[in-house]
Amino acid sequence: MNIQFVCLENSTEILSVLAIFLSAFLAYFFSKRRYTFEKHYDRKLETIEDIYGQIISIRQELKRYLWFIAKNNTKSTEERSFELKGVNDKFHEFQNFFWKKEIVLDDFLSEKIEKLIKKYIEISSASSTDLMNEINKWGEVDKYLENLDKLSEFETIQRDIKDEFKKVIQK
Repeated sequence: MNIQFVCLENSTEILSVLAIFLSAFLAYFFSKRRYTFEKHYDRKLETIEDIYGQIISIRQELKRYLWFIAKNNTKSTEERSFELKGVNDKFHEFQNFFWKKEIVLDDFLSEKIEKLIKKYIEISSASSTDLMNEINKWGEVDKYLENLDKLSEFETIQRDIKDEFKKVIQK
């Protein structure tokens, strides 16, 4: 009976050691997964903040440009062209940044930003065409007012993106 008790004692020790190893392994496994998740979430949050900040900047620059052209027609065509180029350059920087970071975002967010990009291109193209055709005389300022209407569509898309970003952040 004494021999069986020793064997039982050894198997209890073995089970205890196995339980300790299993606990250590599980703790490592879950902490590694948590670290990976937190790191991914932090990168995603940082990307969202950067993208949204750039969207706001582009919207403000485009709005300033369109309001200036629609309301104040005192600058030369070259000066207006230079200002529009500055806005477009800022947009292209945003577009390149988005394409590099798109992989971090969910598909529905990427689609909304693509929609915003298309709307910007529509507004910018119309503004460039109007400028190049010199359709910026007082009687034809309505073309710029039409672009301001398109800007409100841009702003609506931007608000949708903001709402989606907030949902992602609150997960």
